[in-house]
Amino acid sequence: DLTWGPLIEMDDVSTTDIIFVDQENIYLKAYTSPGLFSTGTLILSKFDKDSHELYWSMEVEDHPEYLGKECHLVDIRVENGEFHLIYWNHNKRKNETYIFRSIISEDGQFGELDFITTIHTDDDDEGSYSVYRDRNSNKTLVLTTHQFEEEEDNRITNLDILDSNLNSQFHLEIEFPFSYEYSTLKDASLTKNGNIILFVSVKSDEDRGDVIIDDAPNKKWLFFQIDTKTNEIFEVDLGLSEYYVNSAELNQDNENNIFYVAGMYGVDRYDRNSGTFFISLDQDSLTVKGKTVAEFDNETRLHYMDEDDIEDGDEVRRPFKLRNTIKREDGGIVVIFEIYEVHAYTRTDGRGNTTVYYTYDYGDLLVQNIDPNGDIAWTSVIPKRYDNPNFGGFQTIVFDDKLHILYLDDEDNIEYWSGEDDDIHEARITSSVIAMVTMDLQGNMTYQVIDETEDDDDLCYRPRGSCQVYKGNGEAIWIRSSGDEFRFGNFKAFN
Repeated sequence: DLTWGPLIEMDDVSTTDIIFVDQENIYLKAYTSPGLFSTGTLILSKFDKDSHELYWSMEVEDHPEYLGKECHLVDIRVENGEFHLIYWNHNKRKNETYIFRSIISEDGQFGELDFITTIHTDDDDEGSYSVYRDRNSNKTLVLTTHQFEEEEDNRITNLDILDSNLNSQFHLEIEFPFSYEYSTLKDASLTKNGNIILFVSVKSDEDRGDVIIDDAPNKKWLFFQIDTKTNEIFEVDLGLSEYYVNSAELNQDNENNIFYVAGMYGVDRYDRNSGTFFISLDQDSLTVKGKTVAEFDNETRLHYMDEDDIEDGDEVRRPFKLRNTIKREDGGIVVIFEIYEVHAYTRTDGRGNTTVYYTYDYGDLLVQNIDPNGDIAWTSVIPKRYDNPNFGGFQTIVFDDKLHILYLDDEDNIEYWSGEDDDIHEARITSSVIAMVTMDLQGNMTYQVIDETEDDDDLCYRPRGSCQVYKGNGEAIWIRSSGDEFRFGNFKAFN
């Protein structure tokens, strides 16, 4: 069921995104159009979830001052019906970064900018920091990387854990046995027991005595666990060094007390794919519970190459990106990859001025259902084509043991799904529909058109700007927009 609400207009707004939905309200983030000498203004608003009535809306300053020092907005959260705005300010003289917070109350009252805590950082231009929020514990993990003199120096990282009020609970500086130049921090997380997990890739460094193997990736994928009670560091090699890992993501399942890493790999080079991998580890001991590295089956390969290429052992030449992982109740997962490619072009006018512009291609979805022991139950491909960065992407809804995937599709592609046409047409705003593919536990797919996107106000559905109400109940709030006009839609999945 899908019901669109009344047309809403916000003057001079160019982008709108739903950032959170609770049982009663929709929390919206919008930006006004930037001017010739000014950036766009941030606007936060609160609407009733069912009637879409506007409760309040206000402009928010991105760079407020605190004691004469400019702060920078880095995060917006919704907690207990309130907007929490997180700001940072770096003190270069002391090599410290200060965290501030301002709260907009449920009734739209803007609170003062309050100092929360200090974290240890280096130069905010040449050092770096990453923020990971654990929604299970409402804690925040902050990783700050030192400014380095030489890329060959050992990587030094500060680890800080902040509680739900952003007060410091833990701090540790660690020095890794590998250099900045040859290592990349891919992801980080907190375990159920409060320990820190770092997911790191490290290239072989000949200057440090590593053996370089010709025609091989020469890269390790490592887990580091930092015990926050003893400060001990434990290292686990995931055993992926023989593969060209193109896409990898760390996730956790606290109910089953496991971490899992999933991704896609090649065997000859990084820009080609041979299959997918899945590794699950116990959160406490980091012992491997399940591991699978599996090539694509021929049915999947036939979507992207002919039988002769398959017989020759060619790899899939498509740039897949891991977009989403959905945990199963039994400890398995569903992974969704999307073909995503960015093309850069240059154009030079008669005066010699060169402009760089980009196009974005959103292609097929590849969906895999993986058992807790790592076995692949099935792989399915959802063909799609879209090239607009503002309206690309997709949305997933899990309800009653079914996975619903919603995206913009061309109105003629219903003929592909009915078997009347072998080709997939590229979706365009003027001829697109909201399509939904439903997958059952066996991977069987059904296709249906949910809603025509064309109407008298020329609004277009934005999958990435929409939001689920609650995980697992089949409800979502959608948004269709064009410039400063938009509508909310209340969606409910039925089986």
